[in-house]
Amino acid sequence: MKHLRLFVIWMVVLGLLSPRAAFAQIGGPGCPDRRGSNCLEDSGSSFLEAQAGANMKLVFSKTLKGGYVAHGVGMRNTGSGTITVNDVPADAKVVKAYLLWAIIGPAKMTGFAYNKGKLNGNAITGTQVATGLNPRVAVDGYGMPPVYTFRADVTSRVAKTGNGIYELTGFASGITDGSDPQNAVYTAPLLDGATLIIIYSHPNAPLRTIVFYNGAATTGRGRPQNLHMTAAGIKTGDLSGLSQATFIVAEGQNFADDQGALFFHKDLGLHWNGESVLNGQGSTFIDGNLWDTQTVDLTYLIDPPETEFQFTLSSDHDGITWVGQVVAYASGDQDTDGDQLKDAWELFGITREITPDVYEFLDLPGFGADPLHKDLFVEADYMTGHDHLMAVNYLEDLVATFANAPVINPDGTTGIHLRIDTGGAAYGQPAGTYQQFNLGEGNAIAEDAQLGAVTATGDYDWSEFQAIKNVHFDDIRLGVFHYMVFAHDLPGSLSGTSGISRNGSPDAKFIKGASDFIVSLGAWDEMGIQPEREAVFLHELGHNLGLRHGGSDVLENKPNYLSVMNKLYTIDGINRGSVRYFDFARIAPTLTETGLNEITGLGPLAAGYGLSWYCPALGRRLVSDVPAPVDWNCDDLVGGTVKADINGDGKFTALKSQNDWASITFQGLVQPILTLTKPIGCLTQAEVNSLHAGGLQPAP
Repeated sequence: MKHLRLFVIWMVVLGLLSPRAAFAQIGGPGCPDRRGSNCLEDSGSSFLEAQAGANMKLVFSKTLKGGYVAHGVGMRNTGSGTITVNDVPADAKVVKAYLLWAIIGPAKMTGFAYNKGKLNGNAITGTQVATGLNPRVAVDGYGMPPVYTFRADVTSRVAKTGNGIYELTGFASGITDGSDPQNAVYTAPLLDGATLIIIYSHPNAPLRTIVFYNGAATTGRGRPQNLHMTAAGIKTGDLSGLSQATFIVAEGQNFADDQGALFFHKDLGLHWNGESVLNGQGSTFIDGNLWDTQTVDLTYLIDPPETEFQFTLSSDHDGITWVGQVVAYASGDQDTDGDQLKDAWELFGITREITPDVYEFLDLPGFGADPLHKDLFVEADYMTGHDHLMAVNYLEDLVATFANAPVINPDGTTGIHLRIDTGGAAYGQPAGTYQQFNLGEGNAIAEDAQLGAVTATGDYDWSEFQAIKNVHFDDIRLGVFHYMVFAHDLPGSLSGTSGISRNGSPDAKFIKGASDFIVSLGAWDEMGIQPEREAVFLHELGHNLGLRHGGSDVLENKPNYLSVMNKLYTIDGINRGSVRYFDFARIAPTLTETGLNEITGLGPLAAGYGLSWYCPALGRRLVSDVPAPVDWNCDDLVGGTVKADINGDGKFTALKSQNDWASITFQGLVQPILTLTKPIGCLTQAEVNSLHAGGLQPAP
């Protein structure tokens, strides 16, 4: 399938490495006349001044699973300030932290150490990075002294989490009374501000290339109007992912018409007005705080492939100094949240070329897909001879089950976004009724009394199902949506079976999941009441997600496997806190039938759960609302250790369980389609009747 790159059209690429070649492209290749209304003016010989002529040097470059945050504070006429960091993700590890600041003043001035200050009371000493042209400020008695930039590695000074309140004190400043710069005499040295950059790693974050440049490049009022720099070492590949950049600029005021650009485009919505950070007093001066730390999302502004990024800073009114530039780029070809959907798909959707200049689009972001949160899509087609659909509240219950799943996402939240596409139909309601269940498909199909066939070897033949899928399931959805059918019944020996997943047996065919399943309750009483339809849908989808009737194996009816996958609990649900849920197992208590403790039952791990077990002495199954104590051998005496066949298979074995939510796989979406798959034997109406009429009884 061919995927069209769906990015903002006006972003253009230089893709040229040498200054000479880049100079030839001033104005940007997206501007035919090189002076279009969307293009920056030709800056002449200033083209690479920010990098080559003004010492904008590479400080940090690394590819890692993680990101960065950057926060600043204006410190003119205070010599101090506070930076608050609260956006480093939980469980992140600080890789590097830098503090950079800028001062206007003469080279030598008694009583001031420009390169020193304190961070939370700890002395720091910075390295002088660059000397830049004075942006515009005439200092009484010193003329127009240059601007100096400094940088200190403060990795050892920041909190282990990166988050915290960072007090900056003792920095060189000619005035420290907090006077508004517009009303005070310029008294050297003039401290502009400081920015703290924290680069972190995180196991659940996208793989990003992060680069940081630091220097002093001045533009505006008698200086070059535009400054450009190249951020090298970033190769985008064919798909772009979550990316951002931060401009760090000194001397910006709120009346200036300044801009920042990527690949020469005129406007990134950035203006160096000195209002992006507070000043050292926690407020904003009338004309701004003379320091900016502005981060912009580049995700939708990149048209890959790229070999480098070109940034532009401009000022056509007042003088400003470019102090630093940070860039983080992530490829869209990765799957950050592990749901088997590429980040680029979830950000931009998927476009397929049908014929030249004719494209088909799958709007995953419009469906709510998120590269930092697991998404699960199911297209649900339904036979129409009878109303086999689920009522909307049961569809909503399925969505809630996945939303409440104890699954951690890269965005720091839990849960899985399940989206079921019925075309907006539900039990008793036609297509288009419920928009939350309308993703553009979900088709009504003709009734078939028995869908498919059973081969002589007992395999289920998926050919008829596949023929239906070929007609109704758009193949642009392959690898994205699971496909299922609410059918009437299955054929031959499978007649009366609640459903089937294309995940089969033996285990070699099962472990990696599947993408297709059927719910077939037409032969059940009332064709399956609504709770049964919900339970079976979840059960069969669970098989698609790699779950088996015994959790990690196929051993059935284990009391300690508290999952809708367990036939013992499929129809009646899991008793948790005296409320029954259709859910996958969240805990994994173990039991050994040769040594069952009746006092502890399922043990403290299962506190709040009820359970069901087989009582061999009575020849039936019992239920309890609590996990302990349990009369495992049904002798009306509870105490000590006993031996009992509590899953009714005639053996005494170790009964393993598993945490289903920690074990599900999304790999079934990319598995090859199997023509034949042996059924794994889901519930029949007879089994359900047996549970309720003959065996599922309250404990005496």
